Amino acid sequence: MKKRIQLRTALRFGLLLLLAVLILPETASAMQTVQETPVPEAAATMSPIQLRDRFQRTRNGLRLRNATVVPSIPMPTQTPYYIVVTATPGTVPTYGVEPDVLVQKKAYDCAVNVNKPYFYQQFAPGDDFDFDVTFTNTGTQPWTTDIDVQQYTGWRMEIEHRYTYDIDKDYDSARIVYPGQSIRWKIRMEAPKDQSSENGKYFSTYYLVHGVFNNNVEETYSRLFCPFSVYIYVPHK
Repeated sequence: MKKRIQLRTALRFGLLLLLAVLILPETASAMQTVQETPVPEAAATMSPIQLRDRFQRTRNGLRLRNATVVPSIPMPTQTPYYIVVTATPGTVPTYGVEPDVLVQKKAYDCAVNVNKPYFYQQFAPGDDFDFDVTFTNTGTQPWTTDIDVQQYTGWRMEIEHRYTYDIDKDYDSARIVYPGQSIRWKIRMEAPKDQSSENGKYFSTYYLVHGVFNNNVEETYSRLFCPFSVYIYVPHK
């Protein structure tokens, strides 16, 4: 009986040595840092399956202890940025349309408002009416006594039949109209008595002219500016 026990113990111890030799290359470096409490008496009483399980757990534990920890990779973050638009001091930004300050004004120019008659106002044949206009100097030059009003085309409906007038004819003294100022001008007209328009519509166009009037047509034409017109309706039975 005693010999059997010794033989069984020897077999178990031999199996233990064999398992140790098989796993020694893989765990030799790790086993140097692991302090295991020797329990030869317990090992001697373990079955081969228990010894295998114990060594498997030991090997897994050593792998976890010696595992390399891979640091987490931070997610890239987008750095905010700003677009700053700066303007050069003293400049005016443009948006496809040139500001008025960049457009060179004409020496002689104007804005016209026809006070009466209104557009194609109706009159009976032979009726008298006022052609009343307000001019505003929008140019760079003042208007002196050399600014006249002259008919250019259309029906001649003036009662006085002059067709060329001083712009300040309705004032007691000569007037100078500076840029930005206005002046009023008015003449008396008569609706055509005879039908000379198929649809009963009549017009007359005038210009302002600067400079001394003469018979040179080309020179006179170059001095014309600020056209305006009168439109009336005269039905003929």
